[in-house]
Amino acid sequence: MLARQRPNEKTSFQEIQAYEPAIDLQTDMVMVYGIDDTMEDRIKGWKAQGYTVGLMTGTAWGEYQPYLNGHVDGREHWDEAQTRANGTRLIHETDDVPYMVPTVSFSDYITKRLMAAVDAGVEAFFMEEPEFWVEGGYSEAFKREWELYYQEPWMPPHQTPDAQYRASKLKAHLYAQALDRISTAVKSYAKHVHSKQVRFFIPTHSLINYCQWRIVSPESKLMELDGIDGFIAQVWTGTSRVPNVYQGKRKERTFETAYLEYGVMQELVRGSDRRMWFLHDPIEDHPGHTWEDYESNYKKTVVASLLHPHINHYEVAPWPHRIYKGAYAKEGCAVKQPLPEAYGTVLLSTIHALQQMPLGGIVGTPEQVLGRLPAPHHLDGAAGNAGLLPNQSGKSEQSMGTNQAARPSRPEIGVLVADSAMYQRLDLSLDWENVDEHTRFASEMEHISWDGFFGLAMPLLKQGYPVRPVQLDNVRRIPHYLASYHVLLLSYEYMKPETMDLHYGLAQWVQSGGILLYVGDGRDPYHAVREWWNKGECCYESPAHHLFETLGLDLQALLDANHRELQPVGKGGVICLHESPAAFTQSAENAAQLVMHVTKGWAWKHGSSEGLEPSHALAAKRGPYLIAAVLEESISKEPLVLHGRFVNLFDGNLSAVTEWSVAPGEQALLYDLNEISPHRAIEPVLVAAAGRVTKIDSNAQNKNEALHAVKSCHLYHVRGPAGVRAVLRFAAAAPPAQIIVRHGHVELPCTCDWEAYSSTFAVAFTHPANGAELQLLYL
Repeated sequence: MLARQRPNEKTSFQEIQAYEPAIDLQTDMVMVYGIDDTMEDRIKGWKAQGYTVGLMTGTAWGEYQPYLNGHVDGREHWDEAQTRANGTRLIHETDDVPYMVPTVSFSDYITKRLMAAVDAGVEAFFMEEPEFWVEGGYSEAFKREWELYYQEPWMPPHQTPDAQYRASKLKAHLYAQALDRISTAVKSYAKHVHSKQVRFFIPTHSLINYCQWRIVSPESKLMELDGIDGFIAQVWTGTSRVPNVYQGKRKERTFETAYLEYGVMQELVRGSDRRMWFLHDPIEDHPGHTWEDYESNYKKTVVASLLHPHINHYEVAPWPHRIYKGAYAKEGCAVKQPLPEAYGTVLLSTIHALQQMPLGGIVGTPEQVLGRLPAPHHLDGAAGNAGLLPNQSGKSEQSMGTNQAARPSRPEIGVLVADSAMYQRLDLSLDWENVDEHTRFASEMEHISWDGFFGLAMPLLKQGYPVRPVQLDNVRRIPHYLASYHVLLLSYEYMKPETMDLHYGLAQWVQSGGILLYVGDGRDPYHAVREWWNKGECCYESPAHHLFETLGLDLQALLDANHRELQPVGKGGVICLHESPAAFTQSAENAAQLVMHVTKGWAWKHGSSEGLEPSHALAAKRGPYLIAAVLEESISKEPLVLHGRFVNLFDGNLSAVTEWSVAPGEQALLYDLNEISPHRAIEPVLVAAAGRVTKIDSNAQNKNEALHAVKSCHLYHVRGPAGVRAVLRFAAAAPPAQIIVRHGHVELPCTCDWEAYSSTFAVAFTHPANGAELQLLYL
């Protein structure tokens, strides 16, 4: 069996510009963007620099004017633009770049351009953002597709819940069909003509963000296509800062939203052979924020992603040119400023850490994670520590060392989500044929928070439970998909099960010992759409009735009695709450009620609530990396104080610290120096670097007679974006006697600081174009 993945491609970035040293991030792969006439030259330019080259282009939109204007096949295709009920087109930035209805002819046009990229040497394709807006569905092309798919006359999607649901379901189908056609044809071409295996990935927003922004995409349906090898999780500040409601307050919660977004993308592929890349963006699409805002939110998204240990492939940046060559507002400055020096170093050190990030790890509360670490090595008098330490105010700070006793594992808790959540996001109370812009925008802002989902997820996350959105649709695709979960929350008030057999999988999971908490008041009008639960001999008022029948329970009897007690089912049990899931966003009391029911179900199963103790922090240990986040609006406002020997990767100097305090709303990414023993190492150990570092064989490279008296010489090639400050921190028994940085025959200025308490030293210099050679000399 041919492998879908190539293990040496761990980091990547996307770029529309040609290669230049200022944007040379030194990842494993670059995704050249766009299929215009400069495509082949840009591919060759990046390949010449040693990159594996992929190609990214928009699935729904792009510079496709030749196709639209009839230059490809002699027929104009503007009737394939996504269109609103009032006749206006949905566009991407400019009027000549509309979102497309993915017809067969459009798919064939894209296919031919991708074949040219295969000829130019592309190894993988990234078909970005197959998106159909819920406001669309009125173009002539879509009407034709409706009649072909449903074999009935087209219905205006805004008229009834049934019409909207069916329109959205068709939108998802059309993009899945198009991507199946494109990937199959291009893969066949590459194999027949070039005898090579190319791969196809889909960069896509999370299901959560698409529901917030009211966009339909195939999402999990692509798991059924043989030609799709994986995804990029397009999660970044711009998606994660979308406000949601918790305890009655609507506000940005970037870390929590990012955590849930990355979580649902991890769950999309978990248990399969498909790869997921997690995206980070050091800025975002909106240019109106400050550097301080970009950096703070970047750290939130990076840490949120690292708390999902089943993924260790990363797109480290979209559009490096707008980061390294752009200028943005900075606090205290009257004019826009270029990338701050310290932030530039942090970005590169984070990329280096992502390059090294292992797969898997421990995730939980700080007590659980740090309790499983080995006792620290004591070097040069460095002491381990534990317990609660008083701060200057006399209050106690939570202090974590690396020798805490292990505590019981937390249960795995999931909130079930499905693609169909995207099918019922249009505000049907509006007259979409005549709606004015002010009313439309007000409706969008009212519905963007997606209270149904966040009502179930946010109360648990704010208690420090590592809850994850779980892809319901995968129950029928991936064997034993639910087996790792102990508690699941489900509501059909904001989504529907697309197939009956999903309930058989859920029932089997409960019978085997799972605890299911169903939340719903039955008021969602989409219960009445034409679907499997109300067709044939057995007609159900809602899909929940079929689920409870499958579980052997009478849902209506439970609802009539407002029964909230757990009902045993096999080795597991079910709790039914006759509530709208959105109700749990409205107050602290309501949120606490949801948590109480989850705790009650866990205690029924295990005899106590041990393992569900609340926490105001989440942590992970992945190899030598320690990741932590302290939550706001949680059970404590005290900082988490970490003790040990760490290198702070979010610091522009890659400083070594013995104590690090993480306040509510802040995050940490640390390298744990207790993982290495520099006194026993035969050479310095590189623990952090702002740049890509390659070890050079010093015996083969050292021809200098003057160095014969040197006891040891360690050579490295260091490369990163030209003009950005490089910092490399090494752990060693002693500092080098001499450090030399060269670019060709020119010696570059550098600095070095030795820190005895951490047994580390850091070398700093400015990256030249095409890299520098670093020599560490020991006498």
